[in-house]
This record gives sequence, C-alpha cells and structure tokens, in this order.
Amino acid sequence: VSATISGNTISKTRYGIYATNIYGLTISGNQFNSDVYGIEAYYTAYTVDNSSFLNVLNNTVTGSASYGMDVYAPYGVSTVRGNTVSGSASNFGISVTGYVTADSNEAFNNTSGLYVGSNSTVINNNVHDNTSYGIEVYGSNSTVSKNTLKNNDTGFYGYGNTPSFSN
Repeated sequence: VSATISGNTISKTRYGIYATNIYGLTISGNQFNSDVYGIEAYYTAYTVDNSSFLNVLNNTVTGSASYGMDVYAPYGVSTVRGNTVSGSASNFGISVTGYVTADSNEAFNNTSGLYVGSNSTVINNNVHDNTSYGIEVYGSNSTVSKNTLKNNDTGFYGYGNTPSFSN
C-alpha cells in the first residue's frame, strides 16, 4: 500500500503532516507555513523483503515553532531531497535518522540546519545562516559529505560514535 501527499498548503497547525508506520509514502510539493512541526514522518514499517519506502521531495517549510521536518526510517529506503526549510525557531530544520539519504536540500535561519542520526547519508546540501550548528551529527554509521556550509555559528558538530565527514 502506498500513498502520495502533494500540492497542499498547510498553515498554523500543530503537525503539518504526521505519518507513522509507513509502508510506502511520498510527500512532495507541499508548502508548510508557521506550523509547530512541519513534517513528522516517523517509523518506516518492517517488511520481510525490506520494501518499505518514504520520499520527502521538493517541499517548502517556513517558520516552524519547533522543527521543519523529522524523518526516522529504521527499515526500507527513505529519501529527503530538494526541500527548503527555514525559520525553525527552537530546534532543527531537517532531522534524519535511520536508512535515510538527505541530498540537495537547503536549510537556513534555523537553530540547527541538519540533525543527523545513525545510519544516514547527508550529501550535497546547502546549509547556511543557522544560529547554532550547520550540521549536527550523533550516533554511528552516518556519512556527511559534499555539503556547503556558510555563516553558521559552528559548521559541523559531532558527538557519540564518530561519524564520517568529508567535504
């Protein structure tokens, strides 16, 4: 079973989108304005053939009170690509944990631009003008490479098991 959520404008809600136990979902081309949490896509589902998927593509999230998007994918394959997230007042722009590839996103004017958990790959992102960290990495087995970081208080910040950085 798969679903697509696309082309919507969602404003001033607690969660713009809250999805959990995901077998197949694409969230694309949406506009989120002044939500507490823009996109919460939590927990891709276990399948015997590891076929669950989540795609978060080409969305714009502005002015979230807490965070722009949070993607947790312990199973299957997940992609966060081409999104623009700005103005997350008290937390991160984009957070990825699990088997997630985040590439070609822009995160700016957040507290932290990108928050990276275990087993994630973060490449080719433009992360700038965040008040705390550009890219904050925790956990293990994550790769962060070929990103552009500019005008953040701290470019990279890593803790926990040593992540792999290369730019």
